[in-house]
Amino acid sequence: MEPIASGPPIILAAFLVSAGVTLYAGIQTAIVGIVRHRVPLYLAFAAMSFCATGFQFATIGYYSAGSIPAAALALQWQASFALLFHPALFVFVALYTRQERITPWFVAIALAFGGFLVANLVAPNSLRFTTLEAATPLRFPWGETLARFSGPPGIENGLVRAAHLGVFFWATWRAVAHFRRGHRRAALFLAACILLVVAASTWAALIDLGVIDSVYVTGFSFLGLVLLMSASLGMELHDQTTRLEATSVELRKENEQRGKAEQQVRRMAYQDHLTGLANRGSFHERLAETIVQAARTGQYGAILLIDLDHFKTINEALSHDVGDQVLREVARRLIAIAGERAFVARLGGDEFVMVVSGVSTHQQETIATARELAETVQSDLSKALPVGEHVFNVGASIGIAPFPSDGSTSKDILRHADMALYRAKNLGRRTNELYAPAMSVAADERLKLERSLRVGLENGEISLYFQPQIDAAGRLVGAEAMMRWRHPEMGMILPASFIPIAEETGLIHTLATWMFERVCDRLVAWSQAAVPFDGVVAINVSPWQFTRPDFVLQVEGTLTRSGVAPSRVTLEITETALLYDLQETVRKLTALRTLGIKIALDDFGTGYSSLAYLRVLPLDQLKIDRAFVNDLGIESGRALVESMISIGQHMKLQVIAEGVESASQRDTLLSMGCRYFQGYLFSYPLAEQEFLRWIAENHQATGPSWGR
Repeated sequence: MEPIASGPPIILAAFLVSAGVTLYAGIQTAIVGIVRHRVPLYLAFAAMSFCATGFQFATIGYYSAGSIPAAALALQWQASFALLFHPALFVFVALYTRQERITPWFVAIALAFGGFLVANLVAPNSLRFTTLEAATPLRFPWGETLARFSGPPGIENGLVRAAHLGVFFWATWRAVAHFRRGHRRAALFLAACILLVVAASTWAALIDLGVIDSVYVTGFSFLGLVLLMSASLGMELHDQTTRLEATSVELRKENEQRGKAEQQVRRMAYQDHLTGLANRGSFHERLAETIVQAARTGQYGAILLIDLDHFKTINEALSHDVGDQVLREVARRLIAIAGERAFVARLGGDEFVMVVSGVSTHQQETIATARELAETVQSDLSKALPVGEHVFNVGASIGIAPFPSDGSTSKDILRHADMALYRAKNLGRRTNELYAPAMSVAADERLKLERSLRVGLENGEISLYFQPQIDAAGRLVGAEAMMRWRHPEMGMILPASFIPIAEETGLIHTLATWMFERVCDRLVAWSQAAVPFDGVVAINVSPWQFTRPDFVLQVEGTLTRSGVAPSRVTLEITETALLYDLQETVRKLTALRTLGIKIALDDFGTGYSSLAYLRVLPLDQLKIDRAFVNDLGIESGRALVESMISIGQHMKLQVIAEGVESASQRDTLLSMGCRYFQGYLFSYPLAEQEFLRWIAENHQATGPSWGR
């Protein structure tokens, strides 16, 4: 082989400098990627840079080779780094252009180029040439001479170049897609890089084929790619930093504004900003003073704790702005009612309080005055309350607590009123209750009930009951599943007592999951036991349960695991749950009905639904609340039920009346067009074995003979 002439190594120095630059870029980017918790984009770029560095060092070895074996080894390393470069390039471009689901394609590319890599390492002259021989060295005017070798390229060389072009054509397509999505600068940088590497690869192919006589410039194209992409990533990082700085400035301004707002709140420490009424702090101060004065003068007073009924539904269904307007209007009415007779404050949320003092030295007379005031408040708040385009009938529940009493502080009096308020709500809302010492005992019992419920869940004290649902011909068409709690000491406890506690404590999610799974298990068991029941089982859904983001997935998972046909299940959802977020509600209900589940609107007519809501809600059934069925004997009540049935029929919804307790109620409902019933007339809720016996005794019965 002809010896290599000496001269200034400008070309080799350029390759060495290029390798140093790509190595530095790779190290720097790898550090950034690791510091940023292994950001894949930066790590992929670092891998590309390291491959480009190795390729250029191998190129230096090729042009400096003094023998054919040395040249073959250099070519093997050069091809190996080029083959490793392509999977790294694929990952980088996919992440850079934000392509989704890249794993299958990456595996395919990694396997393809991995196969080429193995073949390259076992080939004696790399995949570029089948044989290798020394060629005329390249000489440059400044005296530098580079070794050169040649040989016929094999079919593997063509396959590698085809795969190489495939990757770069794909990268070009991704650059165009990125450009169309508005990321123009980044796309142009990527396109320029692709053009550089493809041009250099074409140049190398022409050299291998003997078309041109020149030096390989692929390493320099890698340098251009690394520099351009480094610049692009740097700009992206700068943009992110700029955005973060802007966000930081905004947060600083927000903190300043919040500080000013807090100062204003401190200045208004005794005033509610929304309604202009006295706030909680002012109330306690005023009540404490009034208690001391009452004890000194011998006069009695009382507080009225006022809580708006179903305000949460208004607030969440129609926006907080509407809710705030309602609160302001309620405050205005309370001030007008109180006049000089009482001090009015807002405790927070939808809770208001009135302090009545200096009425009389007789406690009963003071209590009578407080009750009269409470009834006036309830009467006034039940009148139409217009807010913008909406008109509300805002009811209120009121707890009354007299003072002074032995050793009672303002907090004690408020706690007594809260107990009375809780009692008023449990009695059906829109009522007022006077505190009695027995309520403290009831509060303790409620706390005990809460603790026992947790234990009862663990000990299996909760069981399922079923109440049959009957059609107009007297046939069994379904059943509503209900929970019953058999406490070892307190006996049978109905859901009305423990469900509110479960909702307040979060246990409702555990209870609801248990109930749904249990119903599915029983349906499967009944089917296997050939129980003559092919109807639908209705399951009540708590608003707290329905609003969970994963509610639909939970239902679908339970049905899949149990193997129950979704058409065997009806989910009964109250208006409160439906109106929490109308768009999200429609999405969830649509998903449930797509599964095949039926949806019933429970207690229809007791909430705030309108025909506009019913029109967009995907429903199958309306359940008329027992309260309306009980009023069938009243002309206005009968007309209201008839309207509900008519609405359901026009909307092609199945209408079922619950709480049917007499044959006359059933006959009246039949005459109105109602065809489905549930209530004590047909059966009380039954434990599972009793329900199965009931089915065995009645499943063949036909006609309207049941309950007569």
